[in-house]
Amino acid sequence: MNLTPEKRRNLLMGAALGLAIVLSVLWLYGDLSDRRAAAMQATSDTAVCQRLADQIRALQTKPSLAQSHELEHQELTRRIESAAQQAGVPATSLVSIVPESAQRINRTPYKRKPTQVQMTNVTLQQLVGVLGPFAAEQAGPKLTRLMLAAPRGTDELTGNRWSADMTLTYLIYAPASSSKSSASPTR
Repeated sequence: MNLTPEKRRNLLMGAALGLAIVLSVLWLYGDLSDRRAAAMQATSDTAVCQRLADQIRALQTKPSLAQSHELEHQELTRRIESAAQQAGVPATSLVSIVPESAQRINRTPYKRKPTQVQMTNVTLQQLVGVLGPFAAEQAGPKLTRLMLAAPRGTDELTGNRWSADMTLTYLIYAPASSSKSSASPTR
């Protein structure tokens, strides 16, 4: 079969055009598949974002820096004693740990729970060591009052030792329960 140069050129151009069309279809199919996968991933990501947004909205109603319940006296005492022991404070220097009753803060859903702590014959380094673990906690007791006094009979042995009266306070999230009767007179 003898092909004239013009027919040969037309045949080659047709083959090249057909090949270009096939390659274009394959490329477009690959691009379509990529876009479909991206759309499915975006749908999944949107669902995850919606769940996270719902969790954030739910957590916004709760306090971030308050306990959800009142610490038991024994638990708070144990934590203070443990911090004192780790700071090298002798047990005899920890004079008292006295919790006070929780008091509502104005008309908020929070209560303030103070605990009085008395220590004697402690160095400032030991005192900071006792308070350090509580300062690191986000919702734990915080130092709200500190009074330092030099112990009586200060001499060379007790010159850098102090008596400390302090108040550690933490917040409790405790919404007030409604004491109003649900039955109200109608007019």
